[in-house]
Amino acid sequence: LPINMQTLYKQCYEQEVGHTIKKSEIDPTEAAKYMKAKFAENGWHFLMFRINPDEFTFSSLQSLTLGLEADGYEIIVMTFDYLAMMSTKGFDNGGITGRDKQAMFKRTRNFMVMHHILFITPHQLSTEALGIERDRPNQFLNEILNRAYYNECKTIAHAADFEINIQKPIV
Repeated sequence: LPINMQTLYKQCYEQEVGHTIKKSEIDPTEAAKYMKAKFAENGWHFLMFRINPDEFTFSSLQSLTLGLEADGYEIIVMTFDYLAMMSTKGFDNGGITGRDKQAMFKRTRNFMVMHHILFITPHQLSTEALGIERDRPNQFLNEILNRAYYNECKTIAHAADFEINIQKPIV
């Protein structure tokens, strides 16, 4: 959380003052106060929660969302780092590897769509994709495009509306 606050603060404050600042010199508590005030100027609020993914289920996510809406919040964007770590309790995999993950992604997507919430979550790539990155790094993004190289469940591609693949080249 302190690192997230420092990052958000740096991105916003540098735009305001017109020069760069060192992340290491930012007090996370002061950064949080600044961010809260800046967002509130335009009627926005952001909430960050730390959860135990071993115990947090789709039902927990649903309850959290409905509770916030009942408290008067209109949720525009929800980012979740990251959905695949969340417990799949309640989802039967029927003996097929990854079926529970696909069901969780699909249910989450459908729930968020019905509540008009942009839901963003990262996902790891499979070991096959990592092999491509190792063997043919300059072709990595072209080779994995539209091929569902997801870790633990290749069929998650059926539940995702949008996909962004990022490669950080190491020179």
